[in-house]
Order: sequence, then C-alpha cells, then structure tokens
Amino acid sequence: MNSNTVFITGAARRVGVALAGSFHARGWRVIAQCRELSGELAALQRNGVTVLKGDLASVDGALSLAAKVHATTRTLRAVINNASKFEKSEKELNRAADQYQIFFMTHMMAPYLLTEALRDLLEAHTEGRSDVINMLDIYAERPTLTYDLYASTKAGLASLTRSFAKKLGPKVKVNGIAPGLILFPDGYGEEEKQRILANSLLKSEGGTESVVSLVHAILDNPFMTGAIVNLDGGRSLMI
Repeated sequence: MNSNTVFITGAARRVGVALAGSFHARGWRVIAQCRELSGELAALQRNGVTVLKGDLASVDGALSLAAKVHATTRTLRAVINNASKFEKSEKELNRAADQYQIFFMTHMMAPYLLTEALRDLLEAHTEGRSDVINMLDIYAERPTLTYDLYASTKAGLASLTRSFAKKLGPKVKVNGIAPGLILFPDGYGEEEKQRILANSLLKSEGGTESVVSLVHAILDNPFMTGAIVNLDGGRSLMI
C-alpha cells in the first residue's frame, strides 16, 4: 500500500465507481462519496474502500461531507469532483428553477465548497504536488437548448477550475476533464445511439477506462495545471 489518499464524489456508479476501483487496485486509500450505496461500491467497501454517504445538493450537505473527510484522513493526494446530475432542461418555469438550483449546487457550489474546505488536507500532502480534478462536459463550451441549464453550470465549473488553479498553485494542481460520450445514459434506444455515434470521429463510446487512464495521466504529470482536456472521441469537432 502507498501513502496516497484520494477523495471521489459521485462514486456509486459509472465513471465514479470505476475510478474508485482503479485507485484501490493501485494501492491508494480511497474515500468515496455517494448518496445511495450501489452494489459495485458495496463490493469495494468490503475490500477496504471508505464510503461516506452525503448529499451534495445543499450547502449543509457539502460542508458536512467535508467534515467527514477531515475526520477520516489527515492528508489528501487528490480530490476528484465527479458528482453530476445530467438531465434535459425542464420547460415549465418553476420546475426549471428548481432543477437549475440542483445543477448549480451539484456542479458548482459543492465543488467550490469541497475544494476550499479540503484545501488544508491537499496542502498537507508532503510527497510532491497534490491535485484537484473536476469532471466537466464538452457541452460546457458547446451548449444545446435541450441541456442549456446543465451546460451552463458545467461552464461555471470550468471557470472555477481555472480560478482554483491560480489560487492553489504551486502546491496544488487543478485541472478539468470534459467528457463527451463515455457511456450511453440509461434508456437510449438503438436509433438514438447510432445518431449520436455518427457525430463522433471515433464512432464509439469511450468507456470508463478512457477516463480512468486520463485521470492517472494528469496526476502523474507534475507540470499540468489550469488545463481542461476534452475526452470525446472528436465529438466536439462535429457539434
């Protein structure tokens, strides 16, 4: 086991649980946040991953989670703000306002609060630089009307990523990953899948391993901060 500890939000499924499993396999200590425990994350918990339940949709929830992390570890090698809420924008105004608030909390306020609240643990890491990685979306730079509310808060997180890179350097590196199609959302039919793949240069899903390998590459690079890397199979060139 090495001495590195990583904290990952949104770790119950998909990319989040793949990241938790990858770090655990490499001997890192993993602290994984979820709202509800999934079967995959429960299996990792039985093998030694620390699971913290918490809801990032409120200020109190985010700060409570940060306090739990402080109670669990004295240092952090990395924080990965992966939690996300991906939905089409509501059309009715009051419903859209409520939805927008959740997007804002999950994609902007919670990463802001967690990064600020855990800064001391990141700076306490003594073996080289530590990292914050924020999971963005290619729609942050190329919004669509269908997902305009979601995309605008991911754009806000992109701005926060650059701001924190300035604020936390030189001790802490801060970067972002903007995925395109990594895994199809649940419920997509074959016709819709083929339409989306037609607008990608590589004509395939990226799969969780594409994100996992990029995360580790960013952590391994000591001279990379303030960068946002598209991981989309070329889709952003075609939308």
